[in-house]
Amino acid sequence: MSLATETDDVTCYTAESMVARLWTTYFKTDEQTREFWDQMIASRFVKCRWPRVYRRPPKLKIMHAMPYSKTFCATNRIELALFSCTDWDICHEFAHICDTSKAHHGPMFFDIQLQLVGRFISPEAKRSLRYAYLALGVL
Repeated sequence: MSLATETDDVTCYTAESMVARLWTTYFKTDEQTREFWDQMIASRFVKCRWPRVYRRPPKLKIMHAMPYSKTFCATNRIELALFSCTDWDICHEFAHICDTSKAHHGPMFFDIQLQLVGRFISPEAKRSLRYAYLALGVL
């Protein structure tokens, strides 16, 4: 991993930690997590902006067997650790799926994440995240 990528990762997670605790919804059950996921995937918003993802939606897996597993996404799959069953983490990982650039946490990722947060969490959360990105020199 290059220094630029590591810096982008730190900046991304710093901005999220500044904002997410104010806006995050923690899903108490798998059903709540899946309901949020299904609504996001089936939305006209996703269909219009990321038709490739809409036509072939990624699978969502909640990792019960491994409580300390990491949350991550692959080409067509998102695996959530138990502590990551939040709207914020789902938007973050889904932004990776929608991002077609080579940068892990690059400009396209930040733009997609802002769109998802604004649509599926709240406009205020989007505004707060945007200000955090600006303060950290991302945007």
